[in-house]
This record gives sequence, C-alpha cells and structure tokens, in this order.
Amino acid sequence: MDRRTPTPRRCTRRHVCSWRDARSRWSPRRPTGGHCCGGHPPRCPSTSRLPRGRRDHDHPPPELHMMRVAHLVTAPLLAADRRSVEAMLDRCSDRTVLDRCGGDSPNTVRLYLRSLPDRSRQTTVAGWHGHRLVGMATAVHDNDGSELAILVEDAWQRRGVGTALMSRLLADTAGHSALHAQVAVTNTAALALIRRVAPTARFDAPDAGVLKVEVNHVDRPNRRP
Repeated sequence: MDRRTPTPRRCTRRHVCSWRDARSRWSPRRPTGGHCCGGHPPRCPSTSRLPRGRRDHDHPPPELHMMRVAHLVTAPLLAADRRSVEAMLDRCSDRTVLDRCGGDSPNTVRLYLRSLPDRSRQTTVAGWHGHRLVGMATAVHDNDGSELAILVEDAWQRRGVGTALMSRLLADTAGHSALHAQVAVTNTAALALIRRVAPTARFDAPDAGVLKVEVNHVDRPNRRP
C-alpha cells in the first residue's frame, strides 16, 4: 500500500481540497461523485449557496436580486452624462424611441431626450453597465402630476433593466403625486412592466389605441439601506 502523503489538488469547483478529502483518494472505499477527490466536502465555498447551474462569477450582488443582468447600477442622471445619453440614443432604433415618447418623428423625440439632463422639474434615473448607459426612467413633474416614461436600448431589453429603473424611480419620487403614463395597447412589454412593478396601477379604457395609466407610490418597493 502506498503510504505517500497525498498532495492537495485544486478541483473544478475552485477550492483547495482538505487533507481529509484528499486522503479519501487512497481509501479502498472511496465515495463516488463528481468531486475530483472522490466526494463532495461538507461545504464548497463557490457553489454551496447558489442554485443549481449557477456559479459565483455570475451571481449578482444582493441589492440587484430583481434583475436578470448583473452589475447594473442605477443612479440619478446628471448634466455631465449628456454624451452618454447621446451615445445611447444613437444605439436605439426608431421604434424604441417612439415607443418611449410617442410622436411621429424619432428625431424630434431624440432632441427632447438629449435635453433631459439640463431640464428642471424632472427626475431621471439612469441605468449603467460599467461606463455604458443602457436605459433611463424619467418622471416629468408639472401642476397636473408627473409623467412617467422609460427607455431601454434595444440590446438590453427584456433583461430586467426596465424593472430596476422603474423600481428606483418610484422610490426616488415618493414625495411627488401619482405618476401617469400613456402606453400604446400594442406595447405589451411596457404594459407587462407596469403590472409587474406596480400591480395596483389603474388602467383607463383605451382611446385611439392608447392606454392611460396611473401609478401610485404605494406600490414602490422597500429600498435597501
């Protein structure tokens, strides 16, 4: 029997096996399993707390648990972000821009959106992936209430960005009146987003293919400290 002291080896689960685990390699009754040393240790730091099929490198921080895209940061839009806004608008298709604000000319809508960082009486939340702006949620305040609109560039749609932006915007505008939005009945993605983030939102009867929506701040999620 070979009595050489086994050497710890690094397994595919990215942790150094203990001497006890490594010693099982030399046992006649070595347990079977996918572990490189013949069995699973009591706790595997990189995978023990993650769902099946997940790894630590794609597990988002706890505060991003609502999103399907990792490392998205939401923050107020600043005047210094003008170039990032212009770059994102250039990446958005005309259909995406028109769905955001309506209207007949996407170029007119782009001019309006480029001016958002310098406008007063508005609250805009920006979604950042690294140094890239991928979405904006805006509430324009006036005497009749606040108008809600959300824009997510094409490549980042249906990945949870809109959910994160709208949740943050509801939290940041808690002191204002209810938010209002006009959504085309064909814009099913926007309607699903509103129902998901604000389940008690009130939808008026459609008029010329457009739904008027009222979102109350009672729906806003609890913000993490």
